[in-house]
Amino acid sequence: MFSVLIPAFKEKYLRKALESVLAQSYKDFEVIIVNDKSPENIAKVVYNYDDPRVRYFENEVNLGKENVVFSWNKCLSYATREFCILFSDDDVLHPEFLQEISNLIKKYPEPDLFYTRTAIIGKNDEIIRYSPSAPELETVHDFVWHRVYGMRDLFAQNFVFRRSALLAMKGFVELPLAWATDDATWFSLARKNGVVASSRVLCFWRWSELNISNIGNSMLRFKAIETYYKWLQEFVQNLDESNDFKKGLKNEILQNIPVKKKEAFEYIIERNLSNKGAFHTMSLFIKARNMYDIPAKTLVKLNVKKMMGRQ
Repeated sequence: MFSVLIPAFKEKYLRKALESVLAQSYKDFEVIIVNDKSPENIAKVVYNYDDPRVRYFENEVNLGKENVVFSWNKCLSYATREFCILFSDDDVLHPEFLQEISNLIKKYPEPDLFYTRTAIIGKNDEIIRYSPSAPELETVHDFVWHRVYGMRDLFAQNFVFRRSALLAMKGFVELPLAWATDDATWFSLARKNGVVASSRVLCFWRWSELNISNIGNSMLRFKAIETYYKWLQEFVQNLDESNDFKKGLKNEILQNIPVKKKEAFEYIIERNLSNKGAFHTMSLFIKARNMYDIPAKTLVKLNVKKMMGRQ
């Protein structure tokens, strides 16, 4: 019933991730591991498991170097089951994750998208925080509205999608650096029949300095998030307005998408202040100021916000 797709590049937590999948109480699944031309010894970890459900492939080139979406779609091309999860080489599944999703699929046979609540964990598996809960079934309008208002944490690893539905879209939505590709893909899959959620915490997403969202060129990330906001605005504009409630949600979403360059810039700057410090952030600001006409008070405001947060 399930294909668990693991685009593998990092060896550090791979064994723990794979063991959490193989420990599932629901047994009808395959595990597809695709080594994206990693310099680390991914094969050595995988070959420790003599399990017929594990299928291992190696890319001839590093697809993720150009765009992580290419690697994700390559994993998808090997899947044979009706439902898939795009898992990670450093996250952890609760043993009842697939059973819970199976129960939801039986209860709601029409939707193409399902997920569970998630815990964010650190490098030693300590729980940092929990993601917000969600209603069991909601429309795409509600789904996007809650995300735009910061009431949803969306990841890739806790979602299960219908393979045929994603293939009909020609795979994961392609955005620069895969920034918000998961958001855009989940919104697209929820458009027709909504999305189903479990309030149980059955997925553990690992935050570390190795996460894609915490590495890479900051200016490219700024352009990537700007591209995503444009994509989201177009997507929401094309949602139906079949009743006043949907029309109202749609209008509120459009009014709150940060389409202005300054708002997108503030988002990237704030992440850099948290992750890379003031010197790197100032360098980024100088590069972007003339290009995007960002006022100096923007950087000052965010630095003050950070300092006040430390008090």
